[in-house]
Amino acid sequence: MCSIDYDSAFVLESLNEEIPDYVIYDLKQTDIDNKGGRTVMTADKAEAFNLQNETKFYNIDFQQKNNKGDVTKYGHSDYGVLMENNDALLEGSVYVYSNDNQASIEADELSWTNEEKILTSHSDKTVKLTDEDGSVIQGKGFYADFRKNEISFNDSVTGKLVYEEKKEEAVQDEDENKP
Repeated sequence: MCSIDYDSAFVLESLNEEIPDYVIYDLKQTDIDNKGGRTVMTADKAEAFNLQNETKFYNIDFQQKNNKGDVTKYGHSDYGVLMENNDALLEGSVYVYSNDNQASIEADELSWTNEEKILTSHSDKTVKLTDEDGSVIQGKGFYADFRKNEISFNDSVTGKLVYEEKKEEAVQDEDENKP
């Protein structure tokens, strides 16, 4: 009599999902966009999983530069997963600073949906936004739509907003008051 053990085939298949197809240590990756800007990412370790179409990164640092070589953004995360469609998940001490916006974002976890250009956090995770002018806002359930330039939180929002008139506006007002 002949019998087939399907359980061992299932174990082998599930092991294939847990074992990376390849591992890279001390990764440094540079991507160049169509306008000549560069993104340089380093990671202590990267694991590629071809079946899941994803790569896992550990201890990530990145820098984005414009076509003139000026740093526009930089950041860090303890862990990240990049999917084939460029969606991403960042976890553990996530920090991103934008020189263009002169602002930073800090979180324990953030998700990026590339096609829609949306950045989110889970509803129970706190995200902190800090602006160079001294404004600080934090809350849970963070949602940012970069196409619409909209940011929202759905719970536990606290912080302070600092508003300063632009010096140019103040100078114009003084000139208008002169006889």
